[in-house]
Amino acid sequence: MNRRTFLKLSGSGLFSSLVSCRQPDEINLNFPVQIQDDLLRGHRLFNGPKSGKFRKEYRKDVLVVGAGISGLASAYQLRSRDAVVIEIGNTIGGSSASGDYKGIPFSMGAHYDLEYPDYYGRETLELLVELGVIRLNPVRRLWEFVDRQFLIEPDEESQCRVRLGFRSEVLPDTPQTLRFIQWIQSFSGSMPMPTRLISPEFRELNFITFAQLLKKEGIDISAEFRQAIDYQLTDDYGAGMDQVSALAGIHYYQCRPYYSESIQVFSPPQGNAYFADKLLGGLPPDTVRLNSLVKSILPESNRFKVQVLDLITGETDEYRVSQVVYAGHKQGLKYSLPEEYPRFSETIYAPWLVFNFILNRPTESKFWQNEMPVSDSGFLGVVNSQAQYAPFPNTSLGAYFCLSPDQRASLLEIHKNSASWLRRVLSLINQALDERIDQRILQGSIRVLGHAMPIPVPGYLFQDRNDQRKFEGLVYAGVDNGRLPLMFEALDSGILAASLLS
Repeated sequence: MNRRTFLKLSGSGLFSSLVSCRQPDEINLNFPVQIQDDLLRGHRLFNGPKSGKFRKEYRKDVLVVGAGISGLASAYQLRSRDAVVIEIGNTIGGSSASGDYKGIPFSMGAHYDLEYPDYYGRETLELLVELGVIRLNPVRRLWEFVDRQFLIEPDEESQCRVRLGFRSEVLPDTPQTLRFIQWIQSFSGSMPMPTRLISPEFRELNFITFAQLLKKEGIDISAEFRQAIDYQLTDDYGAGMDQVSALAGIHYYQCRPYYSESIQVFSPPQGNAYFADKLLGGLPPDTVRLNSLVKSILPESNRFKVQVLDLITGETDEYRVSQVVYAGHKQGLKYSLPEEYPRFSETIYAPWLVFNFILNRPTESKFWQNEMPVSDSGFLGVVNSQAQYAPFPNTSLGAYFCLSPDQRASLLEIHKNSASWLRRVLSLINQALDERIDQRILQGSIRVLGHAMPIPVPGYLFQDRNDQRKFEGLVYAGVDNGRLPLMFEALDSGILAASLLS
């Protein structure tokens, strides 16, 4: 079972098989490695040239900052207008971007989603229907994915590597876990997406931590139980039970009917870039401008002057626009629109490292998710493309690290210490799969996400800065605008931002 499926109340046990973990004496690094440093690109705002040679002036109706899921959703809603999307990266998708090896796609960020209950937000469901992504199953009362070939087979979903071997789930098979599940079910059907639809009666839970709520409810927190909960929350929210709000924690376990339905996992080879590609396909040609950095946004009466640095040529273009959707990471406002930054200055972001490896032959393990909650801090496991629909000759592995915010600065040295990081992650992958894969790698890649996701600490949710807009023509989108860092939230934030401009 994967991070989004849990023990049934029947208490059907976990299985464990003792295995030997072969630790190589020396990790092989004899393969090319590409590094995509989104953190370093963002730092061009204050480390790079303050002004490049002026190139051209453009006049547009709308400018969207960021080609992640929320920015593309806004652009799609505004596609009948003269719009441009400015993206700092060399590909679309933001934290849902994908890469490519000789025509073989692989995910470089968020890599799956799950079926949606019928009590989710209508605007976002209608958008996904319009894009041809989902359809309603009236019997199950779930919105299923149309491209069924990208569903993961249940018996290939996950294995969890623990200290003594493998088991089928992250949560331990204990009376404590059973007590937790019985309690968490009391919130069944009350945790929709987008989170703005959550009833006010639950919003007080936004102001305490999940650990505080569990203690209040008398749920024993053993070391093993804490480790499992922290691992799951960190995967989606960037921090554990002592940091995330109680409401965020409850939402993780109750945003879908996990205990009454078999929720299907949707994971195309390119991950959630699948959704970004769908949105991009609905936009006019040349709407998105890649490798471009918004240096400044200057309000001028009823318009905005936006300076955009071409990261390839070093030249600067100027856009005169009527409206702006800011869907990029909000820490960039500190330099591009300083007067607005204080409204977002308390947002805490978790940094991520994503490693991808293309192999010359398949692995012995056939599981899609290979969890490892007992590994060294920050390692979230391995995704194996063999369980995906992938009519390609090679296997790809994706490994994820979620680091604490105080480790972000160390990522600036990734180009210097990439070898040590590669040895570390390959050793962990060998353990997670219980086989040595470092000797069959054709190509590797590292993606640095300095601000991968906002951590939903107490008080973070429901803080939509669009409620008190200073500039009528400027709106905010993105999950770092008081949302949980989930794709459905990103889509809804983009839709809502576009509707405010309309």
